[in-house]
Amino acid sequence: MPADPGVDRAPLKRPFIEYCLEPNGALLAVLLALMATYPFAGTVPGMGLLIQVLSLAMTAIAILACWNDRWIFYAAIVLGPASELLVSTGQIGSAAAIGTWGQGGRLVFILLLITSYTKGILKSPRVTMNTVFAASSVYLLMALSWGYVFSLMHHIDPEAFRGIVTAAADTSGLSADGQLFYFSLITLTTVGFGDIVPLSPAARVFAALEGLIGQLFLAIIIARLVGLEIANRIRQHD
Repeated sequence: MPADPGVDRAPLKRPFIEYCLEPNGALLAVLLALMATYPFAGTVPGMGLLIQVLSLAMTAIAILACWNDRWIFYAAIVLGPASELLVSTGQIGSAAAIGTWGQGGRLVFILLLITSYTKGILKSPRVTMNTVFAASSVYLLMALSWGYVFSLMHHIDPEAFRGIVTAAADTSGLSADGQLFYFSLITLTTVGFGDIVPLSPAARVFAALEGLIGQLFLAIIIARLVGLEIANRIRQHD
């Protein structure tokens, strides 16, 4: 829904599919699809094209969801398409540097989305499926944003991480960027398998910050949603 991500003015009891067709639910579905398909980018024919389509869909849905947050909406409508264009251009021949600028643009774009969605969640007067979808989307967007941070660090310093397998030796088909997005997700969730390890001081600091911020986000958002639900139930019984 184009309104504040956490606010739902419709009745509480609605068919689940209706929520899924609104921007919050659609964004969460696209993000989950991206997470599920990315590992197969280099091994399954046509998967790379599907991932590009999903990325474009995520950009369009996210821009729509920011409609009421006007300054973020205007910034997103410029950054989103421009970043996708730069990343696509960077995949052509020797234009890798352009792709790096595109990744930086994607990072700023996602940070704008996180800001808009978090504001909506914190302003929400009650807990609905849209609120839950928005909070879940923010969590996955955080994983994406940190993935872009690590990817940019790897481009600046290829020795910043140990365990990044080169394209020639990697049987999974994942690029270095894909492996760092995987590292971001397992760091955010504090799984930490240890197959990829930050080596440089900056990489270690950012990896520690991601784990810390991920846990703080869960604690704060869960406390907020539970508090809202309890307060609403108390008001209903009064």
